[in-house]
Amino acid sequence: MKKLIQRTIATSASFALVFGFATAAHADAWVVTGDGTPDGTMMASISEVNEYGSVSSRQVIPSQPPHRGDLGLCPEGVTAEGICSLKDGQSMFLASQILPVCSSDAQEDCVESLKFGTEGSELNSATYVRNVKGQTYPAGDLGLYAGSTGSIWDAPGLTHAGGATKYVVQVKTEMTFDPGTSRYKAFELMASVLPFKDKSGNYKSSKLVFTKDQSGREGIFGWEMVAGCAYTEDGVCGAVQEFAENSRFQLSLRISNDITGWFRGRIQDPNVTIEKFSSSNNRIVMAASAVKVPRFATVVTKETTSARGVALLSDSSRSGAAELFKGNTLRNVAPHYNGIDWIDEFRTAAKDTAAGVSTLWNFSTLAGGGENNSCFADKSRVVGVVTTSATAMEPATPEFKNGLLTYKVAGLHYAPDGKTLNEGSYDLVMRSDVARCLYGFSKAPISATVSVVGEGGENKVATTVVSEKNGWLKLAAYGFTFSSPTISVKLSQASAPAKKTTITCAKGKLTKKVTAVGPKCPAGYKKK
Repeated sequence: MKKLIQRTIATSASFALVFGFATAAHADAWVVTGDGTPDGTMMASISEVNEYGSVSSRQVIPSQPPHRGDLGLCPEGVTAEGICSLKDGQSMFLASQILPVCSSDAQEDCVESLKFGTEGSELNSATYVRNVKGQTYPAGDLGLYAGSTGSIWDAPGLTHAGGATKYVVQVKTEMTFDPGTSRYKAFELMASVLPFKDKSGNYKSSKLVFTKDQSGREGIFGWEMVAGCAYTEDGVCGAVQEFAENSRFQLSLRISNDITGWFRGRIQDPNVTIEKFSSSNNRIVMAASAVKVPRFATVVTKETTSARGVALLSDSSRSGAAELFKGNTLRNVAPHYNGIDWIDEFRTAAKDTAAGVSTLWNFSTLAGGGENNSCFADKSRVVGVVTTSATAMEPATPEFKNGLLTYKVAGLHYAPDGKTLNEGSYDLVMRSDVARCLYGFSKAPISATVSVVGEGGENKVATTVVSEKNGWLKLAAYGFTFSSPTISVKLSQASAPAKKTTITCAKGKLTKKVTAVGPKCPAGYKKK
């Protein structure tokens, strides 16, 4: 797998790095590591959710020794005895389930279909080829459904940058066991489409095992997934590639109706439909275009990192040494988890320039979405979708305040060439009745204005789109530049035309009927 192309140049107090990323056919997609960073430095990056392969798992976090603090594997789910028992009411059972492809018209919790094409064209049905080889789990009792592996699909005619037409679909749900209802409940969904090209190498199929590491500590080991691989099998990496220009996909899922609220996404121009499939499942169909996302990664040094920067780096995931600035180390966060703060803090170190560009197609549930407004808080259905190509964004739904729906994003000014301005996209799709709830509107049509205002108060938007159809309100802003703009939406509704009424006016034996808005009797006449 083509990793980071690294060349580290030391000057008095700075380091520069040249990153490798896919810009032409037959080149792997951009990926970052901390390999090659010298002692006294480390790599800081913002990583993407659903950027590479995953694996189904069933785990428990026990509350009692001898496994306190460690995860235990529970292939069959909750059991009556042993480490997988929840008898004490304090252990927590977690299940990560990659959905299988639907094999019957009645099957639930599965991937129903994938369609593909380009923007503005009719979409065609992709062909299911096979599933990735790896660890799977059968369906269990009490609502625990099957855990599969990513599925491989062929989209003839939609050739990605790797020169092939194969794509991995990975739809994962997170579940937990609720002792109060004695049922498993899904609380998170992550779905992605990944272009790939097989590459040979020293790779292993993903399989989790409970064993001891070299230090003797018991735990779950054997992840085997590799950054930049849509999946791994023995001897093979499905190396992630860039999408072809204007690629568009439609993914249809049968999914637990526990999945509600809001979605976030790395997609553009989304169209979503939700309908009841069964008593426990909805059918969710998401059609959207892949989107280009400028990536953040930069070498940071101990000498030039502020106390705030150290705190941000400490509160992050890592690969490499546990100690900061140890070299050969990567620290990263998700775009919605402190991403805006990271860009603000390390913008200078990155020379306000993106390290690479990735084309992505994914969406996921927005945890905690809707808590800032009761109109967003309906937990019985999917309420809306917010998507952006910005490198970092807020972790919650747009905020409704002072009559505006506002959402903050952040990014670097320049593309990897250091000259071209990065341009962002923002799409907000929400149920029309939610918009009417916010503003107290009637059922009359809604109009809107969308503005993107920079930190200095300048308007930074190039194009806006507003439409309402089939119970959904779509708003979009495209072509704005960075660094940390606020996207504001103002909804309005024309007052309903005043109704005409009719009165009867009399003058002696003469009568007249007057019909008008606020009718009045003519001179000499009186209202009867």
